[in-house]
Amino acid sequence: MNRAVPNTPDRSQVPAPSDTLAFHRALPGYEPTPLVRATELAGELGLADVFIKDESSRFGLPAFKFLGASWAIAQLLGGSSDLDELRAAAAEQGITRLTTATDGNHGRAVARMARLLGLQSTIYVPAFTAQARRDAIAGEGAEVVVVEDEYDAAVEASIRDADADPAARAVNDADLTGTSPVGEWVIQGYGTLFAEIAEQLREAGADVDLLVLQMGVGAFASSGIRWAAAHGIPAVGAEPAGAACVTASIEAGEPVTIHGSRTTMACLDAGTPSAAGWPTLIHGLSGVVVLDDPESDAAARRLARLGIESGESGAAGPAGLIALATEPACADLRERIGFGGIRSALVVSTEGATDPERYRSVVLAGS
Repeated sequence: MNRAVPNTPDRSQVPAPSDTLAFHRALPGYEPTPLVRATELAGELGLADVFIKDESSRFGLPAFKFLGASWAIAQLLGGSSDLDELRAAAAEQGITRLTTATDGNHGRAVARMARLLGLQSTIYVPAFTAQARRDAIAGEGAEVVVVEDEYDAAVEASIRDADADPAARAVNDADLTGTSPVGEWVIQGYGTLFAEIAEQLREAGADVDLLVLQMGVGAFASSGIRWAAAHGIPAVGAEPAGAACVTASIEAGEPVTIHGSRTTMACLDAGTPSAAGWPTLIHGLSGVVVLDDPESDAAARRLARLGIESGESGAAGPAGLIALATEPACADLRERIGFGGIRSALVVSTEGATDPERYRSVVLAGS
């Protein structure tokens, strides 16, 4: 697989970013996450500024995923930001249980929202999901079901479960078919993260002219691309070589499924791009940098020195920026986006140490 795959974006075809900030501000426990100015890292990469959005704690969870899960579930139940109204709506609709698939963070977010609403939750995880992530989901009161197969199979199992139970609804961030509105709702919910960034940049009197985003199924990336397109800046993807479904799809010119995906960047271990996000990905990305697993570990150690706790998937965005700026194999993509004229870049550390034991081993390995 190529190290860096270019794409020709057409920002006129990218939807506008969603305004979900007011919704999340109304939820109990809301606080904006930090935007860290990493001047030393910027200098190492030949840039004037690098900004890192630190999502290691969001609504008390160690990842940004609650933004998408809470918005999607609220839309499913009528759109209120008042938890009592959402509970009443669930009762009126006869909904008592939510299902989803996850590599860890989205499932925990769905389980947390279900618990807040007094609903049950059944979370399907592929067999390679770390025990620490399974335990964290179960700690939210969810039933955790292990699927002895790949991530897409867990998604399909969650949908079959919900389809078979009139009192259940599936809330997946991975949209395999494009037949449910939930995938788009999840993308919209992540818009709060980028709305916060816009406010924080204004307060700092700064701006950015490059955004590097983790891929996975592409839901988070789609939200970021929409924000970048609205601000007229290029967006570049970063994804693991062991699960590069967006890269494969861009090369094919249409969504494709890859099988046998495996990567230590667990929350990016996806086989199929989101159907809801694909039009944004293909029209909005300037290209994708393909990462080897050790690169995310090296970035996690680099972020730890900045005081940012970042798990394997969280560090993938920063790792993508580092590779884009420094690797000879990324030279063509650098030229395509005009990297020589770029002064300030933005990345998101999308999670904290969701597998604490592995995180400790990674960080200590570089000490």
